[in-house]
Amino acid sequence: MLYTTYNLAVKHNACERALKAWDKHVRGMEKFGVDTQIPLTDVLDVLGIDDCLWAFRTVQDEEAADTIAVKFLIAIADRMIIHLESKYPGDKRPCQAIEALRVYLSNPSREAAYAVDSAYSEARKAKLSIDDDYSLWALLAGGYWNNSSN
Repeated sequence: MLYTTYNLAVKHNACERALKAWDKHVRGMEKFGVDTQIPLTDVLDVLGIDDCLWAFRTVQDEEAADTIAVKFLIAIADRMIIHLESKYPGDKRPCQAIEALRVYLSNPSREAAYAVDSAYSEARKAKLSIDDDYSLWALLAGGYWNNSSN
């Protein structure tokens, strides 16, 4: 899991709107603690996707960034894929791309890498054919993995 803190957000020049919204959510930063770890999934739930993606630059653990980034994108995709499945119940390609990434992360074999590439290609076709933003998260996770594994 990726974490940030209020102080790291301030250090990276977070916008006043987001800082105030987080302060309101935790009922005051003095009580919550300016150096308390904040999971980026909480940032997503409270502040939304734009602020969450911005907060990615403030994370504490830079060494494991690639693996953590893919896991984080999978977590976002998991939240978004429900909407895609309800709108397009027959199109499983984005879900298959996310599952292929999970398999690769638990067993980084050559076969699993090929499966990710194949599923990512299919998810790209899904994005082109259904033109739905929810499938974008499968593309982001697969694309991030694809770029960092080359």
